[in-house]
Amino acid sequence: MKPRDKLTNGSPSQRLFQNDNRYKDTQQIAKASQRAAFASPENNSTSSKPAGSLTVYATILRKLPTKYLRTKQTNPQTAKMSSYFRVTLMRSAIGLPRRTNDVLKALGLKKRMATVFHPVSPSVAGQIMKVKELVQVQEVDRRLTKQEVHLERKPDPGYYVEKTSGVEFEENRLA
Repeated sequence: MKPRDKLTNGSPSQRLFQNDNRYKDTQQIAKASQRAAFASPENNSTSSKPAGSLTVYATILRKLPTKYLRTKQTNPQTAKMSSYFRVTLMRSAIGLPRRTNDVLKALGLKKRMATVFHPVSPSVAGQIMKVKELVQVQEVDRRLTKQEVHLERKPDPGYYVEKTSGVEFEENRLA
């Protein structure tokens, strides 16, 4: 008996899995995605897209039950108070492997000392962990504009304008 025959003539649960596309756990989903990537008609040699491109995964997602596609529901109060990663590139990626450079590009970091803001999510956290030696990360409550980041870094001019004692007294009294 060939291995392919074993697969098609397997147990009833295997046949149910193959015919109805009902996936019970993530391992089965991964196996199905691998099978679909190699058996998909979109993977012909005349296609300009590489094997296993996004179109293959889009067809897999269409076949998945909706319980695997639902996002986690959040409380409206916590949704308003979402936080962001403030990521600053501290060291250059010159001479580092291509994957490291690709992660930095995906984060939107090109120049040293550039700062970007990303919403807190597991995928962004994973990207940051890949380049943790190169970046400085803070968790902040809101995104800052480019001008706010610039003014934050800009040093004080080193002097201040003196005012008459009457004006200073009024400002201090009102404050």
